[in-house]
Amino acid sequence: MSKRIVKWKLPVDYEWHPVPGPFHHALVDTYDPGVVLLWGFEQEEPLPFEIRVFGTGHDIPDEANCVGTVRHEQTGLVWHVLARPVPDEMHSEHVATSDELGGES
Repeated sequence: MSKRIVKWKLPVDYEWHPVPGPFHHALVDTYDPGVVLLWGFEQEEPLPFEIRVFGTGHDIPDEANCVGTVRHEQTGLVWHVLARPVPDEMHSEHVATSDELGGES
């Protein structure tokens, strides 16, 4: 199977969003002060992950890993995208696709 790179649009709402992961070689960018864009390889056998946008200085859970950081050019705000695996007991049947988070291939 060939790989695809997909894009997710993450709202800067400081909430966790379920996505298929893990993320490898991700790129983070922004053009809108309320949205962070994330590109990454689509996984053949995805695991349930959650991603969230954090601001500089915010407390970060120990289990979260940095996927990338971006600075909004016009406002100077800096955001950090972090991911964490979803614990087994919290797995749900539904994980958001890139399309559902406003992404595209």
